[in-house]
Amino acid sequence: MVVTVVGTSPPLTGGTSEVTHVTPTVDPSPRFGGVRSDLCGPDQEDDGTTRPMTRGRAVRPLPMSTRPIDLAPAAAPLAALVTATDDDGLRAPTPCAGWAVADLLDHLDVVAGGFAALARGDDDPAPGTGPWEAGRWEVGRREALATRIGAMADAWRDPAAWEGTAGAPDGPELPRPTWALIGLTELVVHAWDLARALDRPAPELPDETLRACLDHVLVFVPGAPLPELWGDPVTPRVDAGRLDRIVAVTGRTP
Repeated sequence: MVVTVVGTSPPLTGGTSEVTHVTPTVDPSPRFGGVRSDLCGPDQEDDGTTRPMTRGRAVRPLPMSTRPIDLAPAAAPLAALVTATDDDGLRAPTPCAGWAVADLLDHLDVVAGGFAALARGDDDPAPGTGPWEAGRWEVGRREALATRIGAMADAWRDPAAWEGTAGAPDGPELPRPTWALIGLTELVVHAWDLARALDRPAPELPDETLRACLDHVLVFVPGAPLPELWGDPVTPRVDAGRLDRIVAVTGRTP
């Protein structure tokens, strides 16, 4: 089981203007829980055009740790940003091309449920924060999503969640530690996306969290089973920190 919501909307029309909510296209596979890990595509230039990028930049291979790590330090700041989002913020554009904040919350809702179910070994994720109505995010539902994000992190605290492999009949079979690190990347990168959309500082994450995420994306993203889910990598500044390097690998401009 894997999680994805793939945006199908046109590019943003401007770096700070509002965008119309776009209902995402959902992979209907019940084994996948209707979602797939999708860190969205390329972000936009200030004038609204899609930034040209080139895949294939040499990436230094780093060993990928399979030691269980705690996802909670990445989940907590993302959950805090979700609850801090106000009604006006739901219409703000995000670094994910064509997605407003409401679209990103839709995605996070299915991601949180799908990755928690994956950790537990369930075939189906728990019901979402709905009833499902894409783009409708009243205060109570935002609070429920924050709780759901925390539950995703809690599910990966079970050492058994990191053992063996998992996949789908028509999808990639991957080691469970890889799925856990994909889930970690969802939390880290989308917290950065949401902070950028809400004009807030990027979350401050522990060094261990950032190191595990960076080691993962440097190895996994360039050869991912579904490379179209990421924008081409951006070259970060020479003095860039780990978080900036993470978002650059996933196609964002720090």
